[in-house]
Amino acid sequence: DGRYAFVSLASGQLQIVDALTPATAAVIRTATLGTATVEGLTLSADGSLAYVACGQHGLRVVNVATGTVVGSLDTDGYAWNVTRAASGNRLYVADGRDGGTLVVDISTPTQPRVVGMLDGSVDARGVAVAPTGNKVVVADFGGGTLILDTSRPNSTGIARTTGGAKRAVSRPDGAFTFVADYSAGLAIVQTGTIGTERVVGTVGTGRFAVDVAVSANGRYAYVADTTTGLVVVDAANPPNPVKTRVLADPINPTAVATSADGRHLFVADRFGGMVIYSLANPAIPQKVKAVGGVWPVAD
Repeated sequence: DGRYAFVSLASGQLQIVDALTPATAAVIRTATLGTATVEGLTLSADGSLAYVACGQHGLRVVNVATGTVVGSLDTDGYAWNVTRAASGNRLYVADGRDGGTLVVDISTPTQPRVVGMLDGSVDARGVAVAPTGNKVVVADFGGGTLILDTSRPNSTGIARTTGGAKRAVSRPDGAFTFVADYSAGLAIVQTGTIGTERVVGTVGTGRFAVDVAVSANGRYAYVADTTTGLVVVDAANPPNPVKTRVLADPINPTAVATSADGRHLFVADRFGGMVIYSLANPAIPQKVKAVGGVWPVAD
């Protein structure tokens, strides 16, 4: 329902923030994950569980209502990111160079288990489900952006990017994917049909683009660049994206996500907590509130 935001602390804790009213957002409970580093998370279909990508510690399952760890899954690689399939009973985990892109069954929600692997990734860092439902987008740091059709085995397309793909998010209509391409900034990939993937536009954002979110209308990309700030890109014309503004708060953004209703933007600062922006005008995000922690990874 978009009520909660999740904020990771360097101490291995995951703060759960009630952000239903962004102007009064506050931490309401904290989950302790030991020495795990939170890299990304996704929620169960009913929002009661958070599936947390914990780097070298694999996957952890957190009860949102209590903040307790209720399940886990060790993986062979480094769990960078996780997303839930449209069907609701599977996860896709970007498990780095050693693990690839894992297919995880959660039909028993607190007992995730690996049931397969998607072909093609070299160093999977980000994973997202495209709006069509059958397609999975993988940001591969070593190979570019992969598009996989889960309904057709061995059906994979790839668009080579030059900077090192860290995260990817599809435009709401599925025609294009926005890629945080690390040293190369933002790459826009045509992803409408498997086999026609190609980079159609790029724009520099600074030095290290590490995450990206998209506005509800699909026109604007919001890029977290750790050396520049939050970069707003107008992608109305995908072959010619235009950097329109840079928001200096937070000063060192490490992650970015939009709310479920597309009305707000959550941005992490490694040194200064989480900043919430209103997207009433998606071209000009307006700061609403700041709240503590680092690395907000989902809402």
